[in-house]
Amino acid sequence: MIYSVQLKEEVEKLIDPYVSRGTRALLGILSEYRESVFYEPLLEAVKGGKMIRPVLLYLGNEIGGPKRNPDPAAAMVELLHTASLIHDDIIDGDQSRRGSPSFYRRYGLEFSILIADFILSIVLRISSMYGCDISDIVATTTRLMSESEAEETRIVRKGEIIPFERYMDIIYGKTAILFETALRIGGLLSSMGEKLAEDLALIGRNMGLIYQMKDDLNDWERREEISHLIDSVDPRAVISRKICEIREETLNVFKKLPSSEATGVLISLFSYIST
Repeated sequence: MIYSVQLKEEVEKLIDPYVSRGTRALLGILSEYRESVFYEPLLEAVKGGKMIRPVLLYLGNEIGGPKRNPDPAAAMVELLHTASLIHDDIIDGDQSRRGSPSFYRRYGLEFSILIADFILSIVLRISSMYGCDISDIVATTTRLMSESEAEETRIVRKGEIIPFERYMDIIYGKTAILFETALRIGGLLSSMGEKLAEDLALIGRNMGLIYQMKDDLNDWERREEISHLIDSVDPRAVISRKICEIREETLNVFKKLPSSEATGVLISLFSYIST
């Protein structure tokens, strides 16, 4: 436990400059909408986020050597995450988020649905600034996130028993793909471009899968989670073994990355998430 606390503090210190930069980028983008009815509620919606996805995008960009300005893209991935959280809380009926009443409880269902649409319009605008390749990645990411959320909701409501592989597909689309997209875009906006982006994307995918699997294990008392519907005598053991497999696979991928301070920070963040 002491090791875990120390590691958390060390990682927070390492990523703090990227968190601060991402926060500035996000507030800068939102300031363009000061006259909108959604502006003040949007500030509330993004408050208190860990900013993991912008951090990943910045690290990917720095590892490859910055070429294009990553700030709007960093804001974009955090906004996409924010929209998904608003939708998730409505679907799951969650009463709180980040220690406060969930967004829809404060602003109502109708307004919450509309502000998520508004957020997606900002995401579309930002992605178009970077060209078709980035726009296509963001469109695919958004589609898979919504499809996976819908699939999970349907399975949980039916109480359908599913194979482990299907569980993995769902958590990939629901959570891991945005980790993957953040690191992929960071790499694409760097000097190394596509050459680096694929390795970064795999690291992001695996990090996101572990992140969600560990979250499912930590929330095991919530019987309504899809992890309880895995076709296994001991789903927790299956998930735990998969985490170990993915961790080992990812550590090998890290060996392909250029040696740099940013690579070291990414390894530390991965170690914290996967420990």
